[in-house]
Amino acid sequence: MRTRFVKHLSLLSFLIVVVFFVLWFIMPGTNEIKISLGSDYYIIDDGMSYCLVLQPQEKGGKPIVEGGIRSWNEDKRNIVVFRVLTSEIKQWYDIKTSDHYEFWIIDKKNGSVYGPLDFLEYLEMKEKNDITMSLSL
Repeated sequence: MRTRFVKHLSLLSFLIVVVFFVLWFIMPGTNEIKISLGSDYYIIDDGMSYCLVLQPQEKGGKPIVEGGIRSWNEDKRNIVVFRVLTSEIKQWYDIKTSDHYEFWIIDKKNGSVYGPLDFLEYLEMKEKNDITMSLSL
């Protein structure tokens, strides 16, 4: 009788683990993390690649940079973003460019968005706007 109970308990434990696995790893949206960038801007981390930068709700809460975000930095005034454009990212977000990477600068004070920028444009825009922070590439 006791061994039969142990077998049923083992089967029940196995089923619980399988259900947990399905809910945790397969259900969409369960691994998302919202990272604040200040001034009501956010990055949503989907667990695989940094997914997008959202603008503040009072400006519509729409995505500014979607998919492929590899690095970002922020201070009180600006957000800088480095985005890698893999073939999967290009296909998923319907991006028509031959570039493999791009940079973005978002001015949190006035809502201006500069991008996509190539590396030289990014450096020029940083200098023009007196942005001293850097990105890990």
